[in-house]
Amino acid sequence: MTQDLRVQKTQAAIHQAFWTLLATRPLTKIAVADLINEAQIGKATFYHHYVDKFDLARKLCELTQAPLIAVCAQRINSHHLQTLFLPLPEGILQDATHLRLLDTVQTPEFNGQTQMIQALQTAFQQALTTHDPKFPNPTTVTMELATLYQHVVIVDLIGNGQPTMTIQMQAIQQAVALLFPQP
Repeated sequence: MTQDLRVQKTQAAIHQAFWTLLATRPLTKIAVADLINEAQIGKATFYHHYVDKFDLARKLCELTQAPLIAVCAQRINSHHLQTLFLPLPEGILQDATHLRLLDTVQTPEFNGQTQMIQALQTAFQQALTTHDPKFPNPTTVTMELATLYQHVVIVDLIGNGQPTMTIQMQAIQQAVALLFPQP
């Protein structure tokens, strides 16, 4: 079932207001009133869709990060090291600005980096326990893998897209392959 066109337009206006304001100041400095003014909607309309600005941030994070997490999970599940370092599909790179903005949100109520790391950890843990159900300390190991992958790969892949990022990814891939040769 599709949403009413008015609902779609309202949510699009709220989302655009969020991105516009987050590009100019941190989330802690954005009030719901700012979002309402920027989106040109009423207070009741905002609260009909979202509990508060952190609820909006969480939902936009899920929406924006979902395609990236899906690609990463697919790469992790492939069990081929080189796929982890491939360039991201163009569709995901189109959301790079929003992904970078979410990465800057670090409040007690919502943390964009933590959201990404937790989703990646789930993907790593599922792949690891599928491959070896008796692997010791999978939660700790996969948290470290997810954190490393988020910081080294994801941040670079959604970065400014300079060729040096690709060279760095290739160097990391070569080093990991040398350190952990496949039998």
